[in-house]
Amino acid sequence: MRYKLFFAIALGVILAGCEEPVKNNLNIQTITIVEPTDGAVNNMTVTNFNWDDLLGVDHYEIEVATPDFSEEEFIIITEQVQRSNFVSTLAQGSYAWRVKAVNNQTETPFSMAIFSIDTTLNLGSKTVNIIHPLNNTVVNTDSVLIQWENVSMANEYNLIIEEAASSAVMTNQVLTATQYFEGFDEGTYHIKVKAMNDVTSTAYTTHTFVVDLTPPTPPIITSPLNGAVVTSPVELRWNNHLSAVEDSIFIYFTQAAISPIKRFSSVSQSVFFTAASNTYYWRLKSYDAAGNVSPPSALQSFTIQ
Repeated sequence: MRYKLFFAIALGVILAGCEEPVKNNLNIQTITIVEPTDGAVNNMTVTNFNWDDLLGVDHYEIEVATPDFSEEEFIIITEQVQRSNFVSTLAQGSYAWRVKAVNNQTETPFSMAIFSIDTTLNLGSKTVNIIHPLNNTVVNTDSVLIQWENVSMANEYNLIIEEAASSAVMTNQVLTATQYFEGFDEGTYHIKVKAMNDVTSTAYTTHTFVVDLTPPTPPIITSPLNGAVVTSPVELRWNNHLSAVEDSIFIYFTQAAISPIKRFSSVSQSVFFTAASNTYYWRLKSYDAAGNVSPPSALQSFTIQ
């Protein structure tokens, strides 16, 4: 009898040793959702589902429904994954998602969150259109209006003004308006504007402009010489400053006249003037790209035979 009892105990120990060990008990654990959380609004159609990883998990089961799980046919995604993340592309709309951890003995309850996708809030594909000053222009005022068009779904704008030579930031403002005045010295500047909302922003739009407050020097008449006698048509010639882009020619009947009998413009530093026999007086002014005007040249005369 003693040997039978010993055999029974030994057999029990052997059988107990062959049983599968109990895995981590998932029944008493809960998955923590990382993203998208409950009430989240995603402005991208690509959605990253993430949750905290648990120990002793064989796989995770994730389900996505639209708009919720109230009906079986609302479920649009059912997946088993080995990792604690999942990526899917979804259309704009309202969604619910849930995930649970599973091993071959236990499983957690589902953890769930409700979220939505609203791509109208995504400013990533939009551009800020700066309307003043235009890119690569020259202005002749020390107070410059910086203005841009409103961007739909933006609620504020970041404006940065830099000195081009040093990249030093003069202004870095967040504005709700679409215009801003700034004072400038002569020089070259960059303005950068981006639109923003609570979710996304556009890229910066950059314009470069020059502030030029210095007028050209007066043109110098080269032909005809002062007091010369000429025939019609007479070629009028002069030299202007390097910054000049256009010149205005004024021709008078008398030396004291205020209103010219002829006024025309030239970009070639030479024009032909056709007129009847008489003595004429003339002078010029130069204009640069910014619109600065030079003082008038010396008044000179010529006589057409």
